[in-house]
Amino acid sequence: MERTQTHDSQYASSLIEAIADPLITISPEGKITDMNQAKVTITGVERGKLLGTNFYDYFTDPKKACEVYKEIFASGSVTDPYYYVYAYEGSSIIEAKATANFDNYGVLYNWEAAKNACPSGWKLPTDAEWKTLTDYLTNYMNNQGCDFAIGKSMASMFGWISSFTEVCTPGNNPGSNNRSGFSALPGGDRRSFGGFIELGLGAYFWSSSEDTPWTAWSRNLVNGSYGVLSYYRDRLCGFSVRCLRD
Repeated sequence: MERTQTHDSQYASSLIEAIADPLITISPEGKITDMNQAKVTITGVERGKLLGTNFYDYFTDPKKACEVYKEIFASGSVTDPYYYVYAYEGSSIIEAKATANFDNYGVLYNWEAAKNACPSGWKLPTDAEWKTLTDYLTNYMNNQGCDFAIGKSMASMFGWISSFTEVCTPGNNPGSNNRSGFSALPGGDRRSFGGFIELGLGAYFWSSSEDTPWTAWSRNLVNGSYGVLSYYRDRLCGFSVRCLRD
């Protein structure tokens, strides 16, 4: 039996609302056609006032956001590599490399750049290869008395904001982190349409696994979380890279 247009709309809305991250859908003209409650909360604007407005007006760089969405609708994917250093908004490679954030955390890559970031003989791991690592740590490693707290065992001992009182998380007593030796640095991330967030609070790594023409899978360590989270994220986001020997 054919589903009605109303049923399809209700089903799509339920999928959007089920996602915890702020999410919107837009028309080819860049107008907001739907959103979840997380988006309403983060913007502070009521749903009725968001509908029909230009989605790029809610980003720190509306002009850049507009340019990128037009590229996506024109080509069906994001194809240009972008490289970022946390909090640096200029265009000089020399200046970017002279910053403390470059020295401490290196480069953040959009997914297109991440795919080619590894040197010869190394590769960007797939989501399945990330899972092999996290499954091993979960099943075979003594995570300092914290069952399944592999986030803490993979997080570096340095750089994490140590204000969290929840035991067995990277942000609680960071000096006891990194039993695995993975040394994940909390380099934060760059949002898809501009702005840097979560330095000292999160380590985000790309996988080579696609999700949709606009998203790819990533692995995330968060200051107050026990585990290593698997999320599909906008390919325009700037995340760190960890390479695997090919």
